Amino acid sequence: MPTPAQLREASRLYREAAKKEAVPETRQCLANQALAFAQLAEAIERREQTDEFVRDANIERYRRMMVGLLDEKKIIEPLLKEEQAKLRSDSATMQHPGKQLRKRIVP
Repeated sequence: MPTPAQLREASRLYREAAKKEAVPETRQCLANQALAFAQLAEAIERREQTDEFVRDANIERYRRMMVGLLDEKKIIEPLLKEEQAKLRSDSATMQHPGKQLRKRIVP
């Protein structure tokens, strides 16, 4: 695929050829080709700039998402630790059910 600079050069050459052409139909065809090359060059540059802009925007969005996840992690970690402690306590109770019963019965 030609670069935008190459397309602009082709556009310039077609414009120059159109200026020198004596036959109106050929002159118009060359001018149309020159315009098409110039428009394609601009479209490619816009796409490259848009791709870069979108990429930068996505990076920023992902960065904000990560910050949000890290903030959630600060909230969730203590809750997980609390649940894990309860789970260990419950599993210890299941291993020694008599201890739990005595604690409940004996004042």
